[in-house]
Order: sequence, then C-alpha cells, then structure tokens
Amino acid sequence: MPNGEHKNWYRLLMTIDGFRSRYSRWPTGARMSRNLLETLKEDFRSSTLNDLVAQLPIVAVGVDAHLEVFDSEGRTFKYGEERNQEPDIDARSWLGIAPDAQDGESVEPLDISIRVGQFRERGGEGATELKAIVSPTGIYLVLQGGPLMATSEIVSWRTLARDAIRKNPHLFGDLDGPSHQGLRRALENLGFRTSS
Repeated sequence: MPNGEHKNWYRLLMTIDGFRSRYSRWPTGARMSRNLLETLKEDFRSSTLNDLVAQLPIVAVGVDAHLEVFDSEGRTFKYGEERNQEPDIDARSWLGIAPDAQDGESVEPLDISIRVGQFRERGGEGATELKAIVSPTGIYLVLQGGPLMATSEIVSWRTLARDAIRKNPHLFGDLDGPSHQGLRRALENLGFRTSS
C-alpha cells in the first residue's frame, strides 16, 4: 500500500491499472471513501482536478477506506485486488495529469450530492434513490438500490445549456430585445447560436 506524498493518487492509478489489465478497457467512474477523496483533492489544482473528474467521475461513498473503479457494464476492480499482468497502457498515460497543487492552494469542492428522489416498493424493505452529483465540470446521476449502484456518464454544463436552449429557444427571454443584447453576445461567445 503506497504511503507518503500523493498516496491516494498512486492508489487510484494502481486501481485503474488493475481494471485495465483485467478487462482491456478503461473504467468510466470511481467510488472512494470521503477521507481518501479529501486527501486526493489536496494533490491537484482546481483545473487539473476538473480534468480528472471529466475523464473519470468520482463518487464519495461512506467514510471507511474504500476505493474501486467501475464501468457502465458493471465490471469493477477494487484497490488491493491482484492483477495477473501489467496493462498495455498505464493509467498515468491515459489520464494525462499529475499532482500539481501548491502548498496552501485552495481547491474547489469536487462534488455536491443532491437527492432527486426516492422510491420504495410496497412492502419492500429497501428503497431506490436517485441523486444528482454536481461537479465543476457538469452533472451525473447515481441510482442506488440497496447494494446495487449505477452511475451515468457526466453531462457537461455546456451540453446541458445547449440542450435546454435547443428545447426552448426563449429560455432566456427575447434575445432580440434591446435589454438582452448583452446576453445574446455572451451566449454566442460561448458558442451557442441564438439567432433563428
């Protein structure tokens, strides 16, 4: 078990490498305990952390030491499991980042969990809960019922705004009105086509 500087970063890399060597594909998400996540966040500047989460969404679970990566097909690999071989491409190369935080640098919160809803079957003991995890790069959904959990892909804020504007072109009001010209220019500068 790695210890010392950047220990949880190295643990994450080892876990991703184990997943890659076992399944010959990359994970689509990670689950780690809150204390491991807090230590990991100290290793990165906010922009680098955003890059990490955009490529590998991380969900905080409980407080006990826990680290695993998974994909949308239900394949998992937990930190500490044995792997038979080295991966063809290592996790550090795939992620393309390295710890870069300066001492005392503040880091933005990684995610905020918002409970969207809960459903309990009649006579059932367990409940299925839907949470939206809001991160600096976008939003993703976590559906959990008892021991089973599914995590959606991350949807960027730009994609959410684009789809909302596409669905309702007047979402921000009449952009042709004189009082909205600044908003029209701001949206167009972000790459949104606002003219009809």
